[in-house]
Amino acid sequence: LPEHQADEPLYQTLKIFLHHLDEAAPEQTETVGMWFEARYLAVHGYTPTLGKCVACEAKISLPPDDETSRVAFSPQMGGTLCASCAPRDAERLSPPVGALRVLHSLERSPQPPHAGRFLLSTNARYELRRALRTQLQAHLDVRLKSQKFLDEVEATLTV
Repeated sequence: LPEHQADEPLYQTLKIFLHHLDEAAPEQTETVGMWFEARYLAVHGYTPTLGKCVACEAKISLPPDDETSRVAFSPQMGGTLCASCAPRDAERLSPPVGALRVLHSLERSPQPPHAGRFLLSTNARYELRRALRTQLQAHLDVRLKSQKFLDEVEATLTV
């Protein structure tokens, strides 16, 4: 954020995040963190377009929430891509539909949800985190040095 510029909506989001992080059980911290990342993007106007192609604006019918149903997602372009436009972004991701639905819910929720509310597989949670972090990186002007540290800490907790 620019120095010496007030950002009241982000400040309120940060207060809510820190409160919930302090109260969270260890298995809830990941969900609280993803909520903050999603809300950060939303507060700054970077909410991804879901269910519509960001390139051609064609409606994308999202398939059921099973692990095999995936949709092209472009953090750089700002959302989902139809099959025709997907090749426009060589770095697109293909997260499970369920992960994108959780992302949609997180960015709109005024409070972090309970960890058990989203029943995603380990792989789907990983892909949701990857989509969030890639999108954050696409919209920030700086490289997050803290991300490598946080990934290392998380790896020691899951071993």
